[in-house]
Amino acid sequence: MREDYKILIADDEALWANLIKSVLESHGYNVIVTTKASEIVDIALKEEVDLILLDITFPDMNGLDICKSITTNPETEHIGVILLTSQTDPSDVKRGLEAGANDYVEKQASSLELIARMQAVLKNRKKYISLLFLKSILENSPYPVFSVCNDQISFASKKIISLLKYTEEEFLKLKLSDMIYEDEYEDFLKHVKDIYDKKSNYEYPYKFVCKDGEHINLLVHMVYLDSKKGVAFYCNTFV
Repeated sequence: MREDYKILIADDEALWANLIKSVLESHGYNVIVTTKASEIVDIALKEEVDLILLDITFPDMNGLDICKSITTNPETEHIGVILLTSQTDPSDVKRGLEAGANDYVEKQASSLELIARMQAVLKNRKKYISLLFLKSILENSPYPVFSVCNDQISFASKKIISLLKYTEEEFLKLKLSDMIYEDEYEDFLKHVKDIYDKKSNYEYPYKFVCKDGEHINLLVHMVYLDSKKGVAFYCNTFV
């Protein structure tokens, strides 16, 4: 598993950090080291790192506080964090996971275990970033849009929610049968199935049902995303 991931090792023990740097570089990773807690966030942003191996204890700062600042900052929340511990204290682990860390590794662990845990976190973060990118595309669409995966609504833009007169919480609980005029529902499902089977796109007018029972005609462009994200529906009103 290699995709030119960039790793930041943040540990005040320079000897240990540089030893791990050599190990990771031998496996093809691009690795940066810092021994200063105050530099971590700045380096993470400047270097656009994918994962931080973060020591829990620094002389001047608490590693758990650093972890929380990374995972709650919109500019860095996409970065994976694995906490490094000298010994597994259950209370430290609990606080670390509550602070948003993805995993933890004892410093005494083998390099094979460390790399395996890194790969698992990086794989999950890649999925997370893909979902964020998809959400950004859908949310910024000029059209009312929603997506469905396994018959469940997985995303809805504010425009489609407002158009059908629901709250976001209400909309995300809807079934497709709640939204489509009953006389057109079977045809709608057939078209959706075709999109999945052919992994293609399709455009057709449908009559949607608003929360207050009124009907609204929408020209719907269906786009197949993938097996995990399902189908996106871009809607436009017409007479």
